[in-house]
Amino acid sequence: MSRNQETNYKLVLALAVSFCLFSVVFATPNAAPGPNWAFFQVARASSWQRFLDWPAVWCSLKLLLACAAAFLAVDALGTMLLRSRRKSLAEVFFFSAILPLVGFLVGNYYLVKALL
Repeated sequence: MSRNQETNYKLVLALAVSFCLFSVVFATPNAAPGPNWAFFQVARASSWQRFLDWPAVWCSLKLLLACAAAFLAVDALGTMLLRSRRKSLAEVFFFSAILPLVGFLVGNYYLVKALL
């Protein structure tokens, strides 16, 4: 397998995993009734006084999965742009990967807050 084919395989794999993670996030039921994106509201509404708030734990795990999927998609698209010699646009994509990383940190905070 050549290096170019190996890179293409890794890009397709990253996009497929990202699609699967987004499917898990938006196809599984939320802990509270409402639209599919409402899991963020449930995770945020958890308080420090409630020990093992399972609905908030589930929603914060969904937030972590969504951020991981977004990071994989941004990384794969940025790599594709870099390979097609669009360096400035690829840099914008790679810089925008900060948003899923911040979301991942927020999701971890909500997970700890829901568990403790």
